[in-house]
Amino acid sequence: MAGDSNTLNALAATRDGFLRHVRGRTPALGLAARPHLDQLHGRLVAEGGPQIVLCEGRAGSGKSTVAADVLERLAGHGWPIAVVRMDRADPSARTARGLGTMMNLQDSPGILLPGVADGGPGLFVVDQLDAVSLYSGRMADVFEAVEDVLAQLSAAPNIKVLLVVRTVDVERDGRLSRLMTADVRAERFPVGELTEDSVRAVLTASGNDPDKMPSCSLPSTPPCAPCRPPNRPPRLTP
Repeated sequence: MAGDSNTLNALAATRDGFLRHVRGRTPALGLAARPHLDQLHGRLVAEGGPQIVLCEGRAGSGKSTVAADVLERLAGHGWPIAVVRMDRADPSARTARGLGTMMNLQDSPGILLPGVADGGPGLFVVDQLDAVSLYSGRMADVFEAVEDVLAQLSAAPNIKVLLVVRTVDVERDGRLSRLMTADVRAERFPVGELTEDSVRAVLTASGNDPDKMPSCSLPSTPPCAPCRPPNRPPRLTP
């Protein structure tokens, strides 16, 4: 399977679709600079680093944007990458192969990625994992398909996994909590608040004076309604 063009193209289609979705939500005034890209990239490429990284944060904190940035960088390194958005999951997908079918793949990403990587590095990204959590998800049983893929990838430590999810779901869904505490392959990676300097830089670059904004906490993400420049998109990060 190594080097199979059909499989590589199918995997790339999942990656490109995710990037289009995230980039399409980028506001016109731009995104604030974050330190998370280099940090997350370092975790994923580190020798002896975690196989599973759980990229977590509150709603609107920019988790998907950070994931898109890092997978774009790793794709530039030649890593084969597959991405699935669980907010678009098929409720009938309960197995790894079913998840692959949902992604328009011929088999499970837990089979295809190790095959095309042929011992080299690769990445499997699960975005919006909270959509299938027990706490806030609508299709909690579909989490079984993700667990199935993770079990397959336990035999392929060269394939890294990036799970993107809200912190509240990690804390309230026992399955995610157990993954973080019981699986030695897993590690949490919090995406925190923007710094005031980074927010001010974006506002200034877009022609807005941060000092003339109505009073509210500048680092908050997304900004509260009074701080939104007129005729501008409401968020600094998707």
